[in-house]
Order: sequence, then C-alpha cells, then structure tokens
Amino acid sequence: MNKNTKKNAMETLSPYLGTINGCIHDGFQDFFEANGFDPSLVKGTKAGIIHDRTVSRVEEAFENHPKAKTFVINGLFLLKIEEQYLIRFKKLNSSLRPSNIPTQQQFDFESQMSLPGIPGTLIKLTAGYVPNQFWTKIDSAHLVCHQNEVLLWEHELILAVPDSVITFPDQKTQEQDTPVKRIKKDEAAIIKKRVIRKPSNS
Repeated sequence: MNKNTKKNAMETLSPYLGTINGCIHDGFQDFFEANGFDPSLVKGTKAGIIHDRTVSRVEEAFENHPKAKTFVINGLFLLKIEEQYLIRFKKLNSSLRPSNIPTQQQFDFESQMSLPGIPGTLIKLTAGYVPNQFWTKIDSAHLVCHQNEVLLWEHELILAVPDSVITFPDQKTQEQDTPVKRIKKDEAAIIKKRVIRKPSNS
C-alpha cells in the first residue's frame, strides 16, 4: 500500500501547515524589509538570504513542539514531523521544481532515498515559494512531493488572512454613525413658508 499520498499527508500535516506557511512568508518579509531594494543582489543571493530567514522562523516556531524537530544533515536544514515526514525549504520555479545546487544528497532527497541517519521510510517533501518577477512578494507557496523528476502531488499553502484586503464600511453602520439633524414642526413650517412665499412688488 502506497503511504505517500496527498490524502495521507494532509491528514497528518494539516495542523502544521499554517505555521509552516507563516514561516515562509515571514522569512520572505524579513528579507524584503532588510534587502528588498538592493540592486546588487542576484537571484541566487536573494534566495539564500530568504532561506536563512525562513530557517530562523521555523526553528523558533517549532523549538518546543512535542511532535516536530528541526536539525541539519550535511548543511541541509530539515523539519521532521511525527516521525513520518521530512520537510526542506526552497525557492520554487513556476513548474514547482526546487532550486538546487545538484548534489548527491539533494538527489537522494528527491528520490525518496535514505539520508545519513534517516531511514528511507520517511516521506520527503519540499515547502517553498514562487516569487514574483521583481522579488517584491510571494506569488504562491506550496508543499510538494517529488519522486526523482516526477511531481507526485502538490498542495498550495494559503494564508489565513490575505495581506492586502480592503475592508469597506458597512452601509447600515455608516448610516447609524452619521448624525441626523431633526427638524421640529414649527421650524419645518417656517422653512416651507419661506420657500413658497412670493417676493413683494415694493
């Protein structure tokens, strides 16, 4: 029976996805606030800084979690969840392929093979982001699972509260909050009289 399905992954990982997605967006925002408008940074440098910021966020978020653990194997930062899933963090291209420097370890990870001290039974996933063309925001974030060169499944990570929502005032509330001047009967009669009274010929 194939345990590496999106359905099985979502059943286990759903409680963690909001935190993971938040770490990805916060890591990108940390980069942008500090370096976003630096024209000297090439894409690879930007991705490296964002990765470091994201790692810091993930380490902080899962530091005392009873069912999750962060660690590094030969320079590869990983998040292990419930002894079932290993998650790395990467920039993704438009085809949801991770941006990697080709190494044997990266090949083993994407091939769902064992890593040093890690059994091959753990399912290996990549949590990543697709930046817009100007690297000023994240276009989308995803959790993806590859087997060699094949994308087995993907799940888009959605922020609970979008970062650019305009809230318009409720019309009824606005009407209730607007003070209304009430005219007494006598005042109304005087106004009416002034309106209909003809000007004198004198």
